[in-house]
Amino acid sequence: TIALEPRNKIAWYGRAEVFRMLGHRDLACADLSRAIEIDPAYAEALLRRSILRQAAGNLPGAISDLRQLLQTAPADWPHRLRVMADLQRLLER
Repeated sequence: TIALEPRNKIAWYGRAEVFRMLGHRDLACADLSRAIEIDPAYAEALLRRSILRQAAGNLPGAISDLRQLLQTAPADWPHRLRVMADLQRLLER
């Protein structure tokens, strides 16, 4: 749990998912931000936070997350092309 392992990025991500499912977007984003603070290359957290930011209308934040994701993800990351297309779509808005 977070109380026992405050540097556990997976615990923060897990709690963010619970908040997201309960409709608490701001709390989910805060926990995802904490997970990303622990591991700036945490692809799943960056992608999820980008999606939540897009849903909230925070396009600059979503774009920033996708850019960070593309900078930190391995070149052979299987979702790279999809993220690049998502980023392009947001930039064209």
